[in-house]
Amino acid sequence: MRLITSSLPQRPELVAAVDAARRHIAMPGATWTGAERVAIAGEARAAQVCQLCADRKSALSPYHVPGEHATVTPLPLPAVDAVHRIVTDPARLTERWLRSTVDSGLSEPQYVELVAVVATLVAVDTLWPGKPSCTQPGCRLCRPRQPGGS
Repeated sequence: MRLITSSLPQRPELVAAVDAARRHIAMPGATWTGAERVAIAGEARAAQVCQLCADRKSALSPYHVPGEHATVTPLPLPAVDAVHRIVTDPARLTERWLRSTVDSGLSEPQYVELVAVVATLVAVDTLWPGKPSCTQPGCRLCRPRQPGGS
C-alpha cells in the first residue's frame, strides 16, 4: 500500500515512521492506557462525522450549541469533548475553554497526551488513508477506513 496516492517512489524511512507512529498510538502513555489511547484515536475519527461538531463548527459561537457528541467509546465526556473539538474546530479553542475542560476532570497532563495522540492519528491518516492505525486485535482502528468515512 502506498502513502499519499502518487506514482512517485516512497522513501522506506517514511513508511517505517508511519508504521511506528500507528503502533505508538496503541502503547500506554504517561496518563492514558494503551486501550484509552486507542479510544482517543477512535473518537478523533468519530468526530469527523459527529453532527454536534458540524453544528458547532458552522455556528457563530460553538459554546451556544447544545447537544451530545456521536461518541464511540467509554471515554469520560470531558475527554470526548476535547478530542472532538480539537479535530473539528481547533481554531476556536481558547485558554478559557482549556481551563473549563481541566476543571471538569481532565488533567493538564491528560490533555497534553490526548493532543499528542490526536495529532499522531491525523498525521498517519493523512499520509496513509486506509491503513490500519494500531496493532491490537479486534481494535476499531485496526479496520481499514473507507474513503470519506471513519
